[in-house]
Amino acid sequence: MPNDLSLDKKKTQMLITGPNMAGKSTVMRQTAIAAIMHQIGSYVPAREAKMPIFDRIFTRVGAADDLSRGQSTFMVEMSEAATILRQASAKSLVILDEVGRGTSTEDGLAIASAILEYIAKNLKSYTLFATHYHELVGFSANLPSVRIAKVEVLESGGAISFTHRLVPGASGSSFGIEVAKLAGIPDSVIQAAKGHMAQHAAIPQAAPALEQRPKKISPKPPLEASFSQENLANTASLFPAIQTIVERLDRVNVLKTTPLQALAILDELKTTLEQREQHGLFSELQPLC
Repeated sequence: MPNDLSLDKKKTQMLITGPNMAGKSTVMRQTAIAAIMHQIGSYVPAREAKMPIFDRIFTRVGAADDLSRGQSTFMVEMSEAATILRQASAKSLVILDEVGRGTSTEDGLAIASAILEYIAKNLKSYTLFATHYHELVGFSANLPSVRIAKVEVLESGGAISFTHRLVPGASGSSFGIEVAKLAGIPDSVIQAAKGHMAQHAAIPQAAPALEQRPKKISPKPPLEASFSQENLANTASLFPAIQTIVERLDRVNVLKTTPLQALAILDELKTTLEQREQHGLFSELQPLC
């Protein structure tokens, strides 16, 4: 489906709404590909294309964790977003697909709002920003450089169909239940989902919790107090060993440490705690590179 997309010096960001499978990601990806092809002097698959020379093209698309680095899906998403916010400029092209979806709705909406605001007010990058947070449409009213668009969806007889056309305006719904039905979710589950959605919509906002008075702390029984003092003394005796461990960790290059070296270091630190020695444990060891 051919689409027209226009950004200019006054409207440098586009906020795109619409349900899953409607074509938000496709529009953004084809724009990024066209920009790359234009920049290398290649043919651009468009009737007409007028684009600047971008200094860099940034993308934050998809959802996947990074097991090798121990990063969750949300951590990967935030790391990539952080790179964009630090390195993008007014001459960059930024593609952001559903930023904030890897955490709670409240946190995700807050993060997405802040990122969109930072790009519009500080970076001023050419940006395509796809989202399911419809609250961002009202929020972007305070951002003159943001243009609102949606991927068109037609409703008929309780069913939806995707035209994959990018048109002006904002989508009123994500059509999540309808998309789930198209995917083959059983009708009983679909009906239950509609009932749950109606119930959630009917639940009033929770009243703010009453301020609780601070509780009085009762003194510990003598026997418990004696155990607490003993544990405190044992902890104090560990302070020199802990300082040695901290110094040892400061000399470790995590990015260049192999799993086998990491296990060896862990064994050294365990020995440190067991022996509780203050000095000289690692004086002859060379820092790992």
